[in-house]
Amino acid sequence: RHQIWLLGGFFVGVALLGTLWSLRISQVAAAAPQRAFRWRALAEPRAALRELRGRHSLVLCIVGLSFFWFVGVLLYANLSLHAEQVMTGTSAGLLLSVLAGGVGLGSLLAGRASGEIVEFGLTPIGAALMMVGSASLPLFTGSVPATCAALAVLGVGGGLFIVPLSTYVQEAVPRHERGRILACQALVTSSAVLLAYPILLLL
Repeated sequence: RHQIWLLGGFFVGVALLGTLWSLRISQVAAAAPQRAFRWRALAEPRAALRELRGRHSLVLCIVGLSFFWFVGVLLYANLSLHAEQVMTGTSAGLLLSVLAGGVGLGSLLAGRASGEIVEFGLTPIGAALMMVGSASLPLFTGSVPATCAALAVLGVGGGLFIVPLSTYVQEAVPRHERGRILACQALVTSSAVLLAYPILLLL
């Protein structure tokens, strides 16, 4: 019980810190102040989907981002079971930390390699690294260092995969439509995340 209070206090502290830090964000003018707020929940997603018609590159980026988070949810759930049932005595937190660190490193590398442009060439490289890392995991179930190395490769690939897609979605959309398209992307991504859970039950 004492540990639960500590954990809860930690997350509340992080939330407060994030709230205070967000106050430092500069205020900007509304991109489309003339647009009225719509109370119908599905009105904006439908408008965003109409905006996306014929913009195949943008649609593919949104699908790729949704796929990334879909795979991420599956991987998160399986890593927890993997640590508990296969690699007995290994902390799931360690495996997830290595994976998250790899994603961060891959994102930094993608930013460095891209410079001022959207470098789509990094996306297939990232996908290949994700595939290699995922395929390597079953081969190293008896070795924590080897498993961590495979997760690091997977994470780096994830960072290389996601950065160009995220950047393009934000850069390719006109300023007055950006919020609507990003909201649509978030809706599609959330749907992909929700889809992962019934698939986990089937597996």
